[in-house]
Formats: sequence, structure tokens, C-alpha cells
Amino acid sequence: MLKDIKKEDIERLAQLARIDIEGKEAGLVKDAENILEYFEQLKDVNTDNISPMSGASDMVNQAEADDIDKGLLQKGIESFPETKDGYLKVPGVMKNND
Repeated sequence: MLKDIKKEDIERLAQLARIDIEGKEAGLVKDAENILEYFEQLKDVNTDNISPMSGASDMVNQAEADDIDKGLLQKGIESFPETKDGYLKVPGVMKNND
């Protein structure tokens, strides 16, 4: 059994999401009711012979170990304009207000 969606419910969700829905509440109430009704219909679908999935596909990622070219890495570090204690030094992006 569906719980009736109220305008106040939609307004509260909009407040939590920090979105402006002024003037659209009635349409959003109807949309939410339609979505919940669709979920009610999905409850009637026979899924007895369907195995659960954790995603949209049953494909498996074929990851490989990273192969680091230390010579190329060292050339990149050496060509960097400024380093300090083995780290690459870049201009600051945050300003101190002191």
C-alpha cells in the first residue's frame, strides 16, 4: 500500500537537497506518486530464477599491475622546475589571510 505523498514531503526533500521548486510542488507530488506506483508494480515481477547482480553488467575488470618506468619517472622529476625533500614543489593554491 502506498503512502500518500504530501506537498510538505516534497518541500522538505527540496529543502534537504537545497533546490528551489517554488511553483512546481503539485507536479512533483504527482511525479513522486508515479515513481512509487512503478516500484509497487515491480514488486509483482517474478524474479525466482534471476540471480542477483551488483551492477548493470556481469563483466569483470581485467586490471593489470602498474609497470612503472623509473627512468622516465626520474627524468620527469629532474626536469621539474622546483623540488623540495623529494617532492615536486608547485605554487600555492590557498591563500593565508594573516
